[in-house]
Amino acid sequence: MSMLAAGHITTIAGIVIACLLSFILLTVLVPGYLHSGTADKVLANAPANTIKDKTNGLSAMLFLNAIFGNVVAGSASSIIFPFSLKRDQTKEKVPQKQAQL
Repeated sequence: MSMLAAGHITTIAGIVIACLLSFILLTVLVPGYLHSGTADKVLANAPANTIKDKTNGLSAMLFLNAIFGNVVAGSASSIIFPFSLKRDQTKEKVPQKQAQL
């Protein structure tokens, strides 16, 4: 397995871990997050357009940041690091089929 593939696998693992951690924190810190209806602590008799959802868009921001932040940072580092960490690639022994390319 190349370092590039290992970096992308690590990126996917980071996305899964970040999303799971975000979900666990949302269920613990937002009262009534998984229940139907509005959350427990909301303003009574408020106009309908003031309540977007239980977290006022925090869930979407957390999950989108967990996904796109990890994809951008993980993919960029897994593309850049394999080539910059290896100093001298001229003395590397490569298979015959790859050397012909």
